[in-house]
Amino acid sequence: MRYDDPNVAMSAVVGIISAILLFVIVVILMYLVGFHWFILRHIEYNGEISDLSGQLGRFERVAAEKERYESLLESLENRKSDENLFLEGSNFNEAAAEMSERLGQMIDLQAESDT
Repeated sequence: MRYDDPNVAMSAVVGIISAILLFVIVVILMYLVGFHWFILRHIEYNGEISDLSGQLGRFERVAAEKERYESLLESLENRKSDENLFLEGSNFNEAAAEMSERLGQMIDLQAESDT
């Protein structure tokens, strides 16, 4: 085969370009079939790991403030016991009736304990 003929030289160049393009297509297909799912899975895992790392950081900050939250909880519990000192009625008449009822109960209890 002689490369002096321009048609032969052109067909040889076209053949080389076609071979290179076929090789590139085969490499792309091998990547898609063999590795693409693997890379996508790892990208997804990386996102999940990042989210979990952020969540872990928030949990660690909360755990570091455990004593503060325990003291706040204790103060809330103390406040809850103080709520019994207030009447629950939504207006004056209901509150007065409740106070009268509590007073009656206290008198009954005192009378029972004296006898």
